Amino acid sequence: MSRTAKRFLYGTIYLLILALIGVWVYFAFIRAEASCTNNRKDHGEEGTDCGGVCARVCIPANIQPIAVADVVKIFRPATGQVSLLARVQNPNQDFAARSFIYAFEVYDANDSLIKSESGWSFIYAGEIKYLTAFISASGAEVARAELAISSPDWVPAVRLAAPKLSLVDELTQTTVSGVEVSGRLVNNDTSDFGQVTVVAVFYGSSGLQAGTSKTELFNLRPGENRAFSILHPALPSLNARRTEILLYALRPQLN
Repeated sequence: MSRTAKRFLYGTIYLLILALIGVWVYFAFIRAEASCTNNRKDHGEEGTDCGGVCARVCIPANIQPIAVADVVKIFRPATGQVSLLARVQNPNQDFAARSFIYAFEVYDANDSLIKSESGWSFIYAGEIKYLTAFISASGAEVARAELAISSPDWVPAVRLAAPKLSLVDELTQTTVSGVEVSGRLVNNDTSDFGQVTVVAVFYGSSGLQAGTSKTELFNLRPGENRAFSILHPALPSLNARRTEILLYALRPQLN
């Protein structure tokens, strides 16, 4: 073998050794180990650092926001008191939000903010639901109200199915003190529900919404049948047959 060939062979071997050392250094010290925070899709993830073995859900780029489906309704059940009613909708059929933040803001006739009332809720896939707020107007005249929604915690619909709850013996009647909605709530589900919110939406003789109120039941067990009652100040034009009763409960999330 000529001297030139030997030099070429030795040089090639030397470069190969350097390359192998470089690969070893990269995988041993530079390249991050497989994890849910390494900005790569690896070890069974459905997306980059999400899905599969990672707790973070892969959210599609085209997911639609929770929408406020109508103007926020303003009712004045008593002097200095205002109740607000907003209808919101989750247009996504494959994703539910196990939590989101909302804020009601009320303004006067000069468009100045009077008060803000915030809270959190949840919404199932494709669901339309009501959010309510009850505030003290402090003598200020409320001219309009807005609802802002933020920070939805999306999960696949198969992991957060709507609960199986039903109503029996519901009745709306006028009493000496105002309006009373009563009935019984039945848990037809296999899950315990730590809290169930029962919302009543009242309608007047004209067919328009006239007021809202709610109550909450706690620790409802599977198969349980429990009575509830909701009170509201007098509504002179009440159409008792038109009252809507809505049930909202967050079930334990399925893995």
